[in-house]
Amino acid sequence: MKTSGSHGAVQDPRGSKSRGVRASGVHLPPARAANPRTPNRIQAIKAALHPGHYEVLCRDWLPDGKKQGDWWVTKVPWREDHSPSLGVSLTTGRWQDFARGDHGDVFDLAQKIFDDSLNDVLSGFETMLGIQRERSQ
Repeated sequence: MKTSGSHGAVQDPRGSKSRGVRASGVHLPPARAANPRTPNRIQAIKAALHPGHYEVLCRDWLPDGKKQGDWWVTKVPWREDHSPSLGVSLTTGRWQDFARGDHGDVFDLAQKIFDDSLNDVLSGFETMLGIQRERSQ
């Protein structure tokens, strides 16, 4: 892996297809193997996340957006969008596409933005938050 720029962002050597979860300019590579304990992983990550994380993630993942009250509002990056219609709650991490009615949580948002699997997204969050994963035997 190579670092680039003054922020020390790490680039995934496999290219842009599997980009992983990034926060504050740091690229976190996705994991390779699935973990059968996905519900426990999600609970551990949700317990470690706090509202401050959501704004940092939005600023990094959706840099063209802006804060409006407790929401980050921007154009939808995964489809053609002519006016800001994506809102991300900065208190819960839940998002909504106001034009189409689609919605989800921060994990769904990362999957849509980075076109990654749930396992890759969870691994990126675990790395970002310093959560040690139990290894299956």
